[in-house]
Amino acid sequence: MPWAPGGGVLNEDALGGGVRELLRDAGYAVERWIYYDNRGYVYGYPSEVELDVVARDGGTLAVEITSALRRGDLQQIKRKVELFRLRNNAVYSRQKPRRGDRRSQRHGHHRSVA
Repeated sequence: MPWAPGGGVLNEDALGGGVRELLRDAGYAVERWIYYDNRGYVYGYPSEVELDVVARDGGTLAVEITSALRRGDLQQIKRKVELFRLRNNAVYSRQKPRRGDRRSQRHGHHRSVA
């Protein structure tokens, strides 16, 4: 667990709540998506799946707000996003090429955003 400014321990819920509040203050809509995955798609066994969904200006992002990330978590996060897309008929959104990425600008390549 990360250390809080006063020297105490900051728990995962407090961190997530703080990040969600910052996003709301910046004009984003933030919702907690909770779904019971009875087929075990995400974890390999039936369980509740939680994901934060951030929306603004017609765009939607599925995000994982966490204090620490291990390499093995990436596949679970990917499966959470895939499950969210399947359950909500969501489609990939397109992101403009990064500034300075000349290959993308010349050839019209775009990256998919989770």
